[in-house]
Amino acid sequence: MAQQRFASLDSAEKTRILQDVDAENTKKTVSQSVNVFREYCSSKGVSYEGLSIPDLDQLLESFLCEVRTKNGELYKKNSLSTLRWGVGKHLQHDLSNTELFPKSNGMYRAMGKELKRAGKAATESHPPMERADLQKLYGYFNLAENRNSPQVLQDNVLCDILLRFGRRGKKKNLNLPYSP
Repeated sequence: MAQQRFASLDSAEKTRILQDVDAENTKKTVSQSVNVFREYCSSKGVSYEGLSIPDLDQLLESFLCEVRTKNGELYKKNSLSTLRWGVGKHLQHDLSNTELFPKSNGMYRAMGKELKRAGKAATESHPPMERADLQKLYGYFNLAENRNSPQVLQDNVLCDILLRFGRRGKKKNLNLPYSP
């Protein structure tokens, strides 16, 4: 029997497809951001649900400058950005829209500068690979028995790409030697 061109999906299957749009890490990030925002709102005795855009903007302005970690410290700049993004995704609003959210965007920029002054804006990268580790790695790639192996060649190319073009690879790995 030939397959039908158009499938008939029930509402449960459609719901499952819609829920699986976002990756698990995205769902977790949004959930954590919303939990922090809800905790903030409950501590202030307000509810964000059903607020008009101007009222939500004012609440977000206060949230962005008053939110702290569980230890009472300022969030790092990237973490504050993630909180803002997660709340926006949950609310289904683009919180970076300066026309809709002028106050909270102004506060976000100001907090970015404040966090920079407080030393909370630097990104902590992994240290570059040690010279001995690089020599060991390239020694493995250059062994006579490994030169004709497609898997080793693929590993070598991937390693070179990650070392040279990986995130912040050029910045942190400029002093790495290349020895064929």
